[in-house]
Amino acid sequence: MQADLDKQTPNHVAYADETLHNTGRFRGLALITVASKNAERIILEVRQLLQVSSISEFKWSKLRSARERFAALHMLDYMLEKARTNLLRVDVITWDVEDSRHKIQGRSDIRNLRRMYYFLFKDVLGKRWPVEAIWQIYPDESSTNPWSHLGYLTEVWDWNTHEMIFEVNLSDIVPSESHEEPLLQVADLFAGLAAYSRNSYETYEKWTLLSKEEKDAGKVPNEFSKADLERCRILQHFDEQCKNLKLGVSLKQKRGLRTFNPARPVNFWWYEPQNEDDLAPIWH
Repeated sequence: MQADLDKQTPNHVAYADETLHNTGRFRGLALITVASKNAERIILEVRQLLQVSSISEFKWSKLRSARERFAALHMLDYMLEKARTNLLRVDVITWDVEDSRHKIQGRSDIRNLRRMYYFLFKDVLGKRWPVEAIWQIYPDESSTNPWSHLGYLTEVWDWNTHEMIFEVNLSDIVPSESHEEPLLQVADLFAGLAAYSRNSYETYEKWTLLSKEEKDAGKVPNEFSKADLERCRILQHFDEQCKNLKLGVSLKQKRGLRTFNPARPVNFWWYEPQNEDDLAPIWH
């Protein structure tokens, strides 16, 4: 892949990770984008937040304790503040495998995930940043390589008119280990939070009805797992912070995190079928 791209000196970087690509009703993919001139400091400061929290590598799937919750809260607060001042973007796409696009026989989850990578990268890199941006992409290394086709982003065509809509300037695609890249861990956090907000909104709603004393003492019904108790606290805090900063992120209205104006710097995008012919790819 890298050999196929025209090498240019990058001035922007992108970090991407997915969650639950083949399990659960709602799946997610997150993308963190930032100008290179700001990236080094942001990466350093996120790394310091993890160190202060005594976390060597944050994983949403392993979130079970207060220590991991505090690390998540620190990272979310930090990212929201940087997004509010337009130093970076956070874009998350989630999709419903029970909608008309996905509820088909023989659906290929990995091929569908690759489509979602393409949709998200096309929208963010092509529309939300200056056209002169030159990108270095850091996807989380995976044996399934769902990002392996992103070189096609160099020319984006309209499927109906067969005219080129825009070009994305790519320098490199650098698959990376999550433990080595703090912003991949941040992408994992946002992807996990987005999918959880949709998969478990009913659980979250029940949790909000508990008293503060019940929550603080841990005396809650058995229907709440340890992971739920930590994740619900994170989701509530995140929702409050988004409202305090007037970021335009909704939670209760649609029973899941969603941003209705995709130009906002923290964008939760629900992919929905575009027409009756918009179907997920199947296995060949």
